[in-house]
Amino acid sequence: MSNHAGVFGGLLVATGMVAPIPVLAAATPSAPVIITEGRVTPGARLEAVVVLPDVPVSPQARNLFSTPVGLCGDKLVVAAVEDGSRFANRLTTVVRLGEPQDGRWQWQRTVLEERTLPDTWHTQPSVGIDSRQHVHVAYNMHNMPWQYGLSRMPCSIDDFEFRGRPMSDADLHTAFEENRSPWGDAGAAAIPGNQITYPGFFNDRNGELYVTYRFAVRPARTWLERAFGSGIARFDTGTQQWSAVGGEVPLTSRDAQPAAADTASRPFAWEPGWTVYHSRLWFDRNNAMYVTWMWRKEQAGLDTAHPSFAMRPDPQAPFQRADGSSYELPIRLSTVGEIDAFEPGHAYQAGTSITTDARGTPLVVLESNDKTPRTIVTYDTKAKRWRVAERSPYGAPSVICEDDGTCWAYASGPRVFRRKNLETRWKLVFEQEGYCDPKPLHVLGVKRRFLHVTRCDWRTSRVIELVDR
Repeated sequence: MSNHAGVFGGLLVATGMVAPIPVLAAATPSAPVIITEGRVTPGARLEAVVVLPDVPVSPQARNLFSTPVGLCGDKLVVAAVEDGSRFANRLTTVVRLGEPQDGRWQWQRTVLEERTLPDTWHTQPSVGIDSRQHVHVAYNMHNMPWQYGLSRMPCSIDDFEFRGRPMSDADLHTAFEENRSPWGDAGAAAIPGNQITYPGFFNDRNGELYVTYRFAVRPARTWLERAFGSGIARFDTGTQQWSAVGGEVPLTSRDAQPAAADTASRPFAWEPGWTVYHSRLWFDRNNAMYVTWMWRKEQAGLDTAHPSFAMRPDPQAPFQRADGSSYELPIRLSTVGEIDAFEPGHAYQAGTSITTDARGTPLVVLESNDKTPRTIVTYDTKAKRWRVAERSPYGAPSVICEDDGTCWAYASGPRVFRRKNLETRWKLVFEQEGYCDPKPLHVLGVKRRFLHVTRCDWRTSRVIELVDR
């Protein structure tokens, strides 16, 4: 492990191991987790390589909705939240950089933030890599101004430029202990928007970087009137600027403070009285962009409705519904192309997964709220409607299809399933016991596959690479 210092947001941030200090209340004891060694199915022509062995993570920061892994050349970047902050009732956000040397992975660790809020479902970091190989990390936010850093050097975690809005200890106390979000401006950080939650990074086929997030469209309004919408932004490596992928919502002094005459929010999707959840992106072999997301009436929560879909064949074209009709941005609930594979009024969990098969047909993983297994739905172009294709194997929350038609499904365990084309059945190619929350990363241009998993007691995480043999 390295032990050096870097400058972050004008502050000297120590990097290297931090001595664990027991400042948080003890977690509720859980049943022992049974861990088994991973096993590749004979004949699968696959090798599972543990590139990052188990490292400690905090059970008060469960990694459900973030994108914690990025590939930068041949180096891997992994972000996490650990116990051991020097500050009372706070956690530590760390970033690791791994590089293969002499047949083994060597890892460097940097402390990014020692005042991470112990917010179980919201403050986990996400990692993105832009087309010039700079590292982006967004972290420690639940309805808060952007906390976001950009590495000053490619494929390096030594030195980050802070491009968010600084938060004092008093601000963090307001956000967590008082459970308030009083930041009423339209946003003053590098990425558009304010009162941010659930950032996630995605790359298109040219390596261009996008980020999705939830934000308050009208941040100065009362809580139920703020309309938390979907934000999507694209990073321009030439200008080093982010721009919103969305439509303009003009803001008055009632909506944002201060509010100049041209103040506006630019959500991708929003509706007064509703909250938009977890926009996920996918880019097919032609670089068409696909988006799925969910809606929830008024207050936050996991149970959602109206699973939604949009695609854009190229950056100059309008977004479309599955039937080819065009949207106007921002997308409103009354105009949404709903994924109507189930009966009207069906309730869902918040997460989705989107990919396309070898024919270019979208495949979406949905989880119903009635504890039935996750389902893969697809769009029937002849009937012009969505239909249930099959149950997701072993309840896998993520399915990714590669350009040759091979599809991969990732379930807890982890269990990894593969099928060569739509006419074949899913086959188990790797299995293990004891790990949950699979987060796959496929870098399709170089055909590399990584899988981030967290032990089912949420105390350690690891990264596995699945290598063709």
